[in-house]
Amino acid sequence: SAKQPSTPPKPAMGHGYYVQVGAFQARANAEDALGTLTASLDLENRQAIVPMERRGATLWRALIGPMERFEAQTACDDLVRDCFVVAAASL
Repeated sequence: SAKQPSTPPKPAMGHGYYVQVGAFQARANAEDALGTLTASLDLENRQAIVPMERRGATLWRALIGPMERFEAQTACDDLVRDCFVVAAASL
């Protein structure tokens, strides 16, 4: 039988840049963080939650995008929390 992947499949992220606002052990926490932040920035339709494997555990990356690099950096600068810009190609 085929071995199941240890992490869920990643969605196709396309091109551009994303603002990563956190990585969480629980998907619900990533959803909560995005819901609060995207509403305040008027970016409700630009959310993504992407799984990543880290030391044998799945973390859920909370992302806002895609957008142009300048727009992503501006959005990150406007947030009142730690964040950083990541290229879609690196997801």
